[in-house]
Amino acid sequence: MSNKIGIVTVTYNSGKVIEDFVMSLNKQKYKEFILIIVDNNSNDNTLEIINKVDIKFDYHIIRNNENYGVAKGNNIGIKYCEKINCNYILLLNNDTVFEEDLLDKLLEGCMKHRVSVVVPKIYYYEPKNLIWMAGGRLVNWKGSAKHFGYKMVDNGDFDESKYVNYSPTCCMLISIEVFKKIGYMDEKYFVYFDDTDFCARLAKKRIKILYYPRAVLWHKVSSLTSNAVSEFSFYYINRNWLYYLLKNEKGFYKVVSLLYFIVKRTARLLISNKNKRRLLMKTIIDGIKLYCNQNIIEYN
Repeated sequence: MSNKIGIVTVTYNSGKVIEDFVMSLNKQKYKEFILIIVDNNSNDNTLEIINKVDIKFDYHIIRNNENYGVAKGNNIGIKYCEKINCNYILLLNNDTVFEEDLLDKLLEGCMKHRVSVVVPKIYYYEPKNLIWMAGGRLVNWKGSAKHFGYKMVDNGDFDESKYVNYSPTCCMLISIEVFKKIGYMDEKYFVYFDDTDFCARLAKKRIKILYYPRAVLWHKVSSLTSNAVSEFSFYYINRNWLYYLLKNEKGFYKVVSLLYFIVKRTARLLISNKNKRRLLMKTIIDGIKLYCNQNIIEYN
């Protein structure tokens, strides 16, 4: 019996990358999948390109009337996949490209190692042999996570399968049963740290993540969000980092990670201009509000 994969991708002004993404899916040897495109109210030509390109597989478009963010967008897609009885969910960024055997290899990892969550080796799109992620781990004392192999030229050091407790959800194959055990993505994050939170909840339930390097893809990093120095990224990374550590770290690690956050952000305050200092204060206030379940206005 074939395993039906529901591939969930969230689009928001993805016109520059969506065609290459669809072409990669067209080439897949494994055919038992459906692509769920959750569009967060794109105002570019994303949907126009999707409607024009030659798509050779089943797909379904869900159009949101506003930008709900990545976490809620993923949840909308996951819930749709549950309704159509998918066995697996593949959370997959559309700023990625991959070879014809990606789905085969991810499923191979699941079956061979009898696990519920599998992630591939991920390279930068350019240069092709530069690793972006070869598995990762949660770093409790920082309240964050680390990529293995980050910005290293691939020389074979990361060719062995292993269990990890962190990986970004830009490509993660997940058994549908996992969501019954740990719930969906935390929609408070909007963007950034939603995957770290998801992995932390996997770890708490002792659900293993298998890093399986026989599956590979290439990631056009930061092509759909702003770069790390933009106000958008600055706000969400810092706000969500604080929310994440308040929510997930406990006892000693909560104290240490909070101190680390305070020291890092204080240093940032000292070297920032007035506008950046004002924005940083907003990130801290909003991070605390999120943790206390108070309403905030998303930063766009």
